[in-house]
Amino acid sequence: MAPLLDAYAAGHLLFVHATGMMGSSRSHFDNQRWTETGVIETIPMGTGWLGRQLATTSAVRPGNTMRGVSLGQAVPLTLAGGPGTSAVTNIATYGLDGSSATQTSRAGVLGPAYAADANHLLATSAQAILDTITLLKKIHFDAYVPAGGAIYPNSELGFAFKSAAALIRSDVGVEAMTIDFGGWDTHAGEGTNGGYMYFLMQDLASSMAAYHKDLAAANKINSSLTTVMSEFGRTAHENASGGTDHGSAGAMLVMGGGVNGGKVLSQWPGLAPAKLQDAQDLKITIDYRDILAELVAKRLDNATNLQTVFPEYTPTFRGVTVA
Repeated sequence: MAPLLDAYAAGHLLFVHATGMMGSSRSHFDNQRWTETGVIETIPMGTGWLGRQLATTSAVRPGNTMRGVSLGQAVPLTLAGGPGTSAVTNIATYGLDGSSATQTSRAGVLGPAYAADANHLLATSAQAILDTITLLKKIHFDAYVPAGGAIYPNSELGFAFKSAAALIRSDVGVEAMTIDFGGWDTHAGEGTNGGYMYFLMQDLASSMAAYHKDLAAANKINSSLTTVMSEFGRTAHENASGGTDHGSAGAMLVMGGGVNGGKVLSQWPGLAPAKLQDAQDLKITIDYRDILAELVAKRLDNATNLQTVFPEYTPTFRGVTVA
């Protein structure tokens, strides 16, 4: 993860270790749902913590129909419940299906058709989609030039981070974005140089480093905030196949302006056998929600609604922000 050294040295990158969600299970499905909702619930919730963050705040740009964006195939549970949220796989090609030659004319027909019947069940959603198409076309992503000579990896993750930077630098009013980066269920062949996890970490570090360089050179790093987290950690010992199965605590990354970076934040529990969770995992000593809640309260200025964003949880602030 050497590409991240510059962001770390600049004080823009914080590592949080021995973190996870207190009381979580070893189930991918439970852990992912709880991480995205921010609640360890018995009755599944229909909204996510980031969706509730948007729902409890006013739009930075009044009337904006694109406050939250999932840079992928679908809106994840994390953003569920957020007003003005959309899934965008490619901001350069986002638009109506069919011939590109007639997209503009067809959109010109559809808009007034739905506007004529404002009570139509699909009117609001249709208009939001049309507004999003118009907004994204203003970015001209095909001609986007990263600032500072930043070079994004030629990967899906690199493309997603480049898209995120373009949306931030275009100042179209997007307030929250999510990126899903899968493939971490590495039960075998992780390796140290050339193994499966090695390439995943290399892609993550290179994508984040380019993103940081791009935004920093464009004077946008202080208005951006990125968190990286997983629904589970790794076991303390590798298995016979050279992999690590589902564990408890793991690591979390926080990058951006206003972050108390250039350090590793942890309450290190130790790796001695007697200190491990269930005799096999690193113990969770810092709940994810402590980190996220502090960012919501201090960087997103939404302290009054913390109990709505993270219901049934009282966070402990850990000094993640500089103010």
